[in-house]
Formats: sequence, C-alpha cells, structure tokens
Amino acid sequence: SMAACWGARCLRGGREGRFNSALSASRLTSDEVIRMRNELFTKEKERQLSLYPRIEKIEVKYTGKSHPGSVFVMNKALSTPYNCAMHLSEWHCKKSVLALVDGEVWDMYRPLIKSCEIQFLTFKDEDPEEVNKAYWRSCAMIMASVLKRAFKDEYSVNLVKAPEVPVISGAFCYDVILDNRLNDWKPTKDNFRSLTRDASKLIDKDLPFETLHVEAKVAREMFQHNKSKRLVSLSGEIHLSKYDNKL
Repeated sequence: SMAACWGARCLRGGREGRFNSALSASRLTSDEVIRMRNELFTKEKERQLSLYPRIEKIEVKYTGKSHPGSVFVMNKALSTPYNCAMHLSEWHCKKSVLALVDGEVWDMYRPLIKSCEIQFLTFKDEDPEEVNKAYWRSCAMIMASVLKRAFKDEYSVNLVKAPEVPVISGAFCYDVILDNRLNDWKPTKDNFRSLTRDASKLIDKDLPFETLHVEAKVAREMFQHNKSKRLVSLSGEIHLSKYDNKL
C-alpha cells in the first residue's frame, strides 16, 4: 500500500535515521520564514526577467519523432518547453515530463533563453531514466511539504534536501531535521495513513513545480534561517525548486 511505502522507504527517522536538531529558536515563525523565502524567490525571478527588457524572438526546432523539423518562433526568456508542446498537440502537453534542449535536460516550465533544438521526454520512452528521476524528485518534494504541514508550528521541521537515490531502488527520500522534542516520535500506521491522505489532497490541487537558477549568494540569503542548508558549501549556480510555497 502507499502508506506502507511511505513507512518503509520515505521517512528518514527512528533510532538509526534520526537527525538531531541543534537549531536555536528563530525570531521568525515558520510561516514568516516561508513567506520571506517566497518573496525573495519572486523578486529574483522578476530581476532575471528584467534582464530582457524587450521581447526578442528565438527559433526552436523540434527534433522528435512526430512532426520532425517543425520550427516554432518563441519569446526569449519567456516561452517554455511547455509552450512549445502546445504548438504540437494536447498529447505532448499532457505526456511530456521533461524536455531536452540542445541535449540538456530541461524543466517544462523553465524559460528558453536562446534559439535551440528541442524534444520531449515521457514515461513511455525506451530509456526513461531522467523522467523517473524527475518523478522521484517530485514525490520527495510532495512528501517534504506534507511533513512540514504535519506538525504544529511550535515544533520545528527543517527541510534539508532530497538525497539522490538510485532509481532502481524504487524509493524516494527527504532529509529533515525534526524538533528535539520529537526525538522519541515513531510514526504509527495511523500517522502514515494521515500523511498519505494529505499527500493525495496536495496532488489533487495540481500545483506547479517552479524552478529557478540563482547565484550562490542569492540562495544563501533565501536560506539564512535554515542552518542545515547554510552549512552546505554553496558555490556557482544553484538550482532551486519550489512546490506548495516550499523551497
């Protein structure tokens, strides 16, 4: 069952997997920190858009099996692979999980910034490895959001990261640091059922997964109240993912 899957594969906890929180109480509440992060995310997204003050056109050549050679005239830094899929068919819109842009794996809602070649990846491809990875990452983000909501605000739940797990394992994980007062908490079957119900409700909302590539200093500012993330040495370009207002 899904609940059993969550219990066996998803929660990092218990005697062996527990992360002990050494976090001091923040002056901001959990909701205030989330709001601050979202404001910075939106501000950075708008800043990046402002780098292209006027609409420029780019040519995107489709190299997939159906309609090969089709060329779309799109808007630089605004149009996304999903917008390109809309020019092909409803099937491409519904079935495409990721895009390949000049051979690079690309999120469906990440803007295109230059003329390029594009094709789309689905679960039915001969080699769906990248699609499966994206699926497990999405599952991990949904679980993280559910866990963040599961406890009262008085208990700190710090989201750390979704560790890379081999696709062949058929599992997804998210590392979290729970409040020290929850050190003895062991999830029951009822807890798993409740978490699964919450996940199903969240999935039904069909919320978007947003991505943004930022400089390390921007990421550090966003996560200044999360010591577990600040301890990670950040450099270069950082790939941020946002779901249900959680980054």
